[in-house]
Amino acid sequence: MKLLPFDPEVGPIILKYFIDPEYSHFARGLGKYPTLEDCRHLPQFAGSEVLIFAEEDILRGLVNISTEKLGIYKFSLVLDKEIQRKGLGHLALSKIVDYCFRIKAAKGIVCEVLKKDFWLGKALENQGFDKCGELPSYDFVDGKYEDIEIYYKRG
Repeated sequence: MKLLPFDPEVGPIILKYFIDPEYSHFARGLGKYPTLEDCRHLPQFAGSEVLIFAEEDILRGLVNISTEKLGIYKFSLVLDKEIQRKGLGHLALSKIVDYCFRIKAAKGIVCEVLKKDFWLGKALENQGFDKCGELPSYDFVDGKYEDIEIYYKRG
């Protein structure tokens, strides 16, 4: 799986991440739902860097990387349902970590995870992230408020 720069040609394909309820956590992170045209210009719409994951020329996911203060980067990740929990999430995380530290020269990386998605927290811990906090009843998901866990990795 490769981590690649955003390509406007994938706009129609990535619209699914904003329409399908299973990916709604990723869509909410942008603050509003994009149109098809917005998806073609997602980095400008999101106001952040957007990269794509591809495997054999098939789009497999997106990562949204935003700059925090003092060289700290925050990322959110969405992967296709077909490859979730099949080991490729670990590969995707390692590519994000490598990109942030090697290319962006990040001093640290932050990621927020729904507490109920405990397997994501475990995957972050396996990549050397530390749980550094929790926000109770922070994110509205599927008709109720969910707890968020915050993970951090120092560069």
